[in-house]
Amino acid sequence: YGTRFFLRQSGRLYRTEGGKRFYPHARLVIEAAEQLECAVRDQKLRMKVHIGATPTAGTYYLPAALSRYRDAGGELDLYLHTGPTSQLEEMLRNAQLDFAVMEEMRSTQELLVRPLLEEQMVFITDAPVSVPNPMPLLIMDLGERDRQRLEQALYQAGIPYVIKGLFADVEGVKRCAARGFGVGIIPAGTIRPGEPYQRLEIPQVAPTRRFFLVHHRKKFLFPQLRQLIGTLESHLNPSRETEEAP
Repeated sequence: YGTRFFLRQSGRLYRTEGGKRFYPHARLVIEAAEQLECAVRDQKLRMKVHIGATPTAGTYYLPAALSRYRDAGGELDLYLHTGPTSQLEEMLRNAQLDFAVMEEMRSTQELLVRPLLEEQMVFITDAPVSVPNPMPLLIMDLGERDRQRLEQALYQAGIPYVIKGLFADVEGVKRCAARGFGVGIIPAGTIRPGEPYQRLEIPQVAPTRRFFLVHHRKKFLFPQLRQLIGTLESHLNPSRETEEAP
């Protein structure tokens, strides 16, 4: 700072006038640094993690998995955001989400996609007797690849069909199928005991729905976040935990 703060005389240090003027400012700087350190340390202990999910994943799959993480003493503060794939992708690119659980995704230059779960799709109706001809299908707004896989499976099985309803979420399919509007097709994991519909068995058609964990390629996966992701993976796909066990 270009000035002398202390004078040494008879083995003792004395502050100069410059040192006296410097002292209160130095204390303020040190106190501010200590407050910043405490704030950052506390933030690490209560770090907020923002998780994105498509409606199906956020309604049927993540709640139990996140509850398992919480009950196991997870130290992260979790926030769940549900929305359509396009919205979640944008939030991931803008670093508004730490990661997301989504369907119908591919890795890009910005986003890294890893398989999380492949779920069997099942047919439901109000009173199954036989496969209607043509089958009046009630489906969710599937992605292009999943839609093609379903249509290919029906074609190979020789089952004619006509799409009678296209829904944004599983609940719409369930409600309409239970009231006889058509045959719904939903992921097996979304079925709850006591719901007012029956499964229609079509052994020759076994489509699946895939869920992926997505995060930005430059996202730093700190240890607590890795632990959370590991809990989700082991809960949603127990076979993965068995395969990776030493």
